[in-house]
Amino acid sequence: MLRIGEWKKVKIGGCLEAIGYVSNIMQHGFHGQQVELTKVVYLIGGDPQMKKPTPGIYSPLELQPADHLIKQWQDRSSLIDLALLTGDREWFEELMQAGDRYAAANDF
Repeated sequence: MLRIGEWKKVKIGGCLEAIGYVSNIMQHGFHGQQVELTKVVYLIGGDPQMKKPTPGIYSPLELQPADHLIKQWQDRSSLIDLALLTGDREWFEELMQAGDRYAAANDF
């Protein structure tokens, strides 16, 4: 069951993916639904790029969970901020390299 506010990932075209939040759920016919997903992040070559929020209409079957990606980005971002605040250059570089490995493995 989808809920408004949930983070989802959707494939757009052949190789582009977008992440957004469910902004509306509409009944479509007797048994189906359409979901308005407001896309805010595009994955370009596995690299997340923030974009102007853009709504799109999708079938629930096209959407995949994305909560784990959002949490992963937030957690890593918080650690990077802490490394900068403490002046720990080695830790900062390690976190940045880990991000490069995630992007190379297309985990984002």
